Amino acid sequence: MRAICESCAKPQPPDWRAGDLCIHCGLTVRAESRCYWCAKWGPSGKFCRSCGAASIPDEHYGAARMLKQLGASVFEIPKLLAEFEPERVETYQAIYQQQHAVALAYVDDLRWLEEHLYQRHWSAELEEELTAELPWPEARFKQLNRTPNPPAPDTSRAHVLSERSPINVIRNLAILVRLRLGDMTAYREASYLIEGNDELSAEALLHITNWRCLYFVEDRVNAYKLIDALRAHPMRDYAAPRLAWHAGEPVETPPTSDADTEFIRAIVERQYAVLESALASQDAAKCFAAATALILDKQARNIGPVLRAASSKFQFELLQSILLAKTPIPELLSPA
Repeated sequence: MRAICESCAKPQPPDWRAGDLCIHCGLTVRAESRCYWCAKWGPSGKFCRSCGAASIPDEHYGAARMLKQLGASVFEIPKLLAEFEPERVETYQAIYQQQHAVALAYVDDLRWLEEHLYQRHWSAELEEELTAELPWPEARFKQLNRTPNPPAPDTSRAHVLSERSPINVIRNLAILVRLRLGDMTAYREASYLIEGNDELSAEALLHITNWRCLYFVEDRVNAYKLIDALRAHPMRDYAAPRLAWHAGEPVETPPTSDADTEFIRAIVERQYAVLESALASQDAAKCFAAATALILDKQARNIGPVLRAASSKFQFELLQSILLAKTPIPELLSPA
């Protein structure tokens, strides 16, 4: 069973109880049950409003799905569940739960990826899709059953998911997360995902136009193509700073809660105080990007510590920017 607000249609937390109001808007909430026959959610009642199947206790859902797979009809299943001894129902339920746990492991993979994504509906959609498939035929279950992955750094986990997950949406979104976490080798694969006119292409576009790609990827997608796509992007608040970077158009959108988007905004709007504070970041790439922007705007009075601490590659590129900007850095003349 789940609880859905009748006004804003948002789900309620697992500890929701009958009579509680919506935690989002404070209005009335209704209890819903998933139909064992069509696997769709609907208001709790005697019959499913989508297919007309008779309702059963929520705790028998898994057993009912197993009986459906075994060939029982929509009319037989409620009777069989009522007639079977409890141990037999529990056995069917346990078999179903084993597969359901595997499905939820993939949903958890997507929930983790969503922490680094701009859209966060993916895991809920995958859960609905996989739940509607259950129980799987034996061959499909063997394909999807897996040994749990050991804990790994975020970039490594994203790489494993992009290479090994049997779920297409997980593989594709993991490529984008690799890119956002600084794995620039994922850029080419990510750039293929902007083709199309769907939510995946919209998500991919925001990642391949992020500041890391703009600074650290040389062979990028054609700028005119990116500009056209950004102008039509449905997530305007995130797309506008990126469009300003590529096309020089004013941002004209309110700040977002996304640090990467706001860092791009700081660069294009010349927010020097923000850029100078980024010089103290623990992220060497962000320090480099902020220092580069300040140098090119002839505001590089405080980049000395960054230049001294940078890798040899970053030092070389920062010095090139200083020569290009023809701006002196007085601080560099003083002793370290």
